[in-house]
Amino acid sequence: MTSIVRHLTQVTATIPSMHRGNKSCRVFLARIMTDEALRSNPTCKFQVNLVDDIQQASQLHVVFRDGLKMDLATASMKPEEILEAVGKHARKLQDKADAMG
Repeated sequence: MTSIVRHLTQVTATIPSMHRGNKSCRVFLARIMTDEALRSNPTCKFQVNLVDDIQQASQLHVVFRDGLKMDLATASMKPEEILEAVGKHARKLQDKADAMG
């Protein structure tokens, strides 16, 4: 997970506190917000907003270091799908960094 966080500048999650679909977003955040990952990129900003609106679905907004913004409606996604979506662009950035030296 450190390789993913290394390429992020901001992660904002909006999670309804009592919604059943928020588990995937919480699991994703737990996987990427490890001490090791945070040490690999201390400038990455994490913001988690817990809301009381049960009707609102959980959302994840990710900004990569190259400026790409990714918005995900995570209520209908599995944690692995979220990791795949975010990790795909992070791998592209890593490959580009490796190619440059």
